[in-house]
Amino acid sequence: MHTAATLASDPEPGPERIHALCDGMVSIALTVLALEIRFPEGPRGPLRTLLGQMLPGVLAFLLSFVVISGFWLAHHRLTRRVRHTSRGYNLANIGFMLALVSLNFPTAALAHYGDGDALAVVLYAAVVGATGVMLLLIVGTAQRQNLFGSALGAQEYRQALGVVLWPTAVFLLSIPLALLHPTAAMFAWMLAALAPTVRRLLVRG
Repeated sequence: MHTAATLASDPEPGPERIHALCDGMVSIALTVLALEIRFPEGPRGPLRTLLGQMLPGVLAFLLSFVVISGFWLAHHRLTRRVRHTSRGYNLANIGFMLALVSLNFPTAALAHYGDGDALAVVLYAAVVGATGVMLLLIVGTAQRQNLFGSALGAQEYRQALGVVLWPTAVFLLSIPLALLHPTAAMFAWMLAALAPTVRRLLVRG
C-alpha cells in the first residue's frame, strides 16, 4: 500500500505519454469538427441551394482545421526535445488540450452567426488566444524547469516562442476590434497565417 510520502516521491510519467494524449485529443477534435458538416435539416431543395447554406459551416471548419493543425505542429516542434516532465508541465499540457478541444463550440457559433454577431467572433478569438497562452506556458515551464534534453540557446528560445506568440497576440488583440467591427477582426486573423510565410520569403530574398 502506497503511503502519502511514496506517492509524493513518485516521478511524473515520461513525456511520450502526455504527448501521445495530446495527439489523441487533436485527432478527436478534428474528427468532431468534420462530423459537424452535414446537410441542413428540413425540406430538401436543389443541391446548389443546400451547398450555399452549408458554406459558412465549411469555411468555419476549414479555419478551425488550420488553427488546430497549426497548434499541433507547433506543440510537436516545441516539445520534441523535452526529456523529462513535471507536474506543472503536465498540467500546462492538460490546459492546452482543454482549450484546443473547446474550439468546437466557437467554431459552431462562428458558422451559425458569422461576422453578424460580434460575440461569436470574440468567443472564437478568445479560445484560440487561450490555446496559444497555454502552449506558451508549456514552453516556458519546460525551459524554466530544465526539462529539455539539451538547453535551448537564447536565440533558439526566442524563435520557439515567436512561433506561437505572433498568432496568439493577433487573436487576442482582435477581441476589442471585434466589438467594433467583427469583419475587420476576422480579416486580421489572416495576418496570423500569412505573416510567417511573408517573413520567410523576405529572409530568403
